[in-house]
Amino acid sequence: MTPQDESTALDRGRRWEAPSRRVLFLVYSALALFLCAPVPFSGELIGHPDVDVWNHLWGYWYWLDSFSSGSLPWRTEMLNAPDGGVLYFVDPIGAAASLPFSALFGVPVAYTLVQLLRFALAGIASHLFCREISGPGAHCWAAGVAFASSPFLLAEAGNGITEVTAVWWTPLCLWRAAVAFRSNATRDWIALGVAQGLCTLASFYYGLGTALLIGIWWAFRFSRSRIRGTALASLFAVGIPLPFFAAFRSSLGPGNPDAVIQRSGDLNIELLMHNAVDPREYIMPGNFQSVDYLTDYGEAFVHTAYLRWSVLLLAGWVLFRLRRRAVVWGVLLGVSLVMGLGRALWWNGAFVGPGEQLLILPFGWFQELIPQLAITHSTRLSVGGQAVLAMLVGWALVGQSRRRIGLVALVMGLESLLLSSVTWPLPRSTAAIPEIYDELAENKDDRRAVLDLPAEVGT
Repeated sequence: MTPQDESTALDRGRRWEAPSRRVLFLVYSALALFLCAPVPFSGELIGHPDVDVWNHLWGYWYWLDSFSSGSLPWRTEMLNAPDGGVLYFVDPIGAAASLPFSALFGVPVAYTLVQLLRFALAGIASHLFCREISGPGAHCWAAGVAFASSPFLLAEAGNGITEVTAVWWTPLCLWRAAVAFRSNATRDWIALGVAQGLCTLASFYYGLGTALLIGIWWAFRFSRSRIRGTALASLFAVGIPLPFFAAFRSSLGPGNPDAVIQRSGDLNIELLMHNAVDPREYIMPGNFQSVDYLTDYGEAFVHTAYLRWSVLLLAGWVLFRLRRRAVVWGVLLGVSLVMGLGRALWWNGAFVGPGEQLLILPFGWFQELIPQLAITHSTRLSVGGQAVLAMLVGWALVGQSRRRIGLVALVMGLESLLLSSVTWPLPRSTAAIPEIYDELAENKDDRRAVLDLPAEVGT
């Protein structure tokens, strides 16, 4: 090998072990294209046509239509005909990101681009989190692949629930927290606060779960010198989502009779059963789901938080090897996964408890402190634990060869795609607008409405 060849090989090694932002984006974008194929090349939409894909696609259009007409996406006459009402779209960050693409290429293309971007960012954020904790190296790619290919993310993309696919904010916040703890610099605390605020805006579930983990981690790393920075980060973390959260609260009934969505903040047993989480969901391969939505509710949803044995074994090994240094990660992992089980223990299709009572879990105790915290999709609180697991996978592979790291990444990806309840290739829907809307456009003087049946009717 000539000196020039050696230099070229060395440069390639550096790009692999300490990649630039451009390389990170290109590689994880390629992974996103693969995970979501063939949708990006077919002109279709990611998401099953019998669930939420059309709701969220409409939300992206709602933002484009509102801003194009010089108004805010707050009130619409397209729902609750003929009067309309107030509506807060639940994915404001995704809708805002889609605006320029919607204007240039149409809403379906923008919808697909946003979902692809979120897969890529999930890998990048996990990669950076791993690099900060365990140092730079090729092992960080395994952490990125582990998180970006998680069954949870794939399943929710297939459900067409766009705000839930924004999982990347969680490892991003954990990365910024690690940087702030290390440097204690004002700019890093501000960066953490901004990331946490946007994480909460993207999804209140992710904001709550991530804030809880960072708070526990902060307690482990307590230092008086960090109090000022923590206060500064908290201002941004609370201040950024606060006006949006106030708008969201005001858009719900029964407090607002003009609200499109009339929903009580109180929890009820039917809602708890619909979104229940069986602990075996974390470890059972195959087509295991806590709730059989198709049989019980006539819904095509697929929800899973399967952690994958390839991930669990590697994470368990590095935790054992680290011993005392692993305590904080074991605590964060345990807290997140237990919170993800929700308010009460669900096992084999029924709640478990003494007599007629429910066996209340730690999240239930948390809700007792904040009665208005009517969180029903508790699985989303496990995303923090999934981010920690992905980081630990990378940490377990420090110093390993690229070939071995690539093999582990391949095994994790295949386990997600072939050994979980995820449908892959992902479900997809047509982007064609139904003919009924063309008929309505031709008969503007004929006041008619398209009936949108509630979910309880089934498909």
